Amino acid sequence: MKYLLFVFLVLMVGCQDVNSGTHISRSSVEGVASHILSQNPDADLFVFEERIYLKKDNVDTSNITRGEIAGEIESNLSPSLTFENLSATNIPINTKIYKLKNENSLDRLIADVDGKVILYQVAVEG
Repeated sequence: MKYLLFVFLVLMVGCQDVNSGTHISRSSVEGVASHILSQNPDADLFVFEERIYLKKDNVDTSNITRGEIAGEIESNLSPSLTFENLSATNIPINTKIYKLKNENSLDRLIADVDGKVILYQVAVEG
């Protein structure tokens, strides 16, 4: 119940609709990511354009085609939990992040880790 209240407050206070996606303020990104990691310290996530993306487990990625490159992981999250754009918990530095082919939304992105396609989905939607 506390988690739902927290998510509701984040959505009500920090969200704005820009370019068909939900962007949240920097402090909200840090708050949401910190909350996720407090619930699951091993969570596989990254930050892209002030949005948190979580790894989607048990997803068949054989039919997913990567589109244009969206960015490249620049850093791993530090012990002080500084959530910078293109920082990640488990994805190696220099890993390329791609948009999905034929998908205009940035709600899902792909990481190409050693030739393996891994699907990530935005953690907070407005």
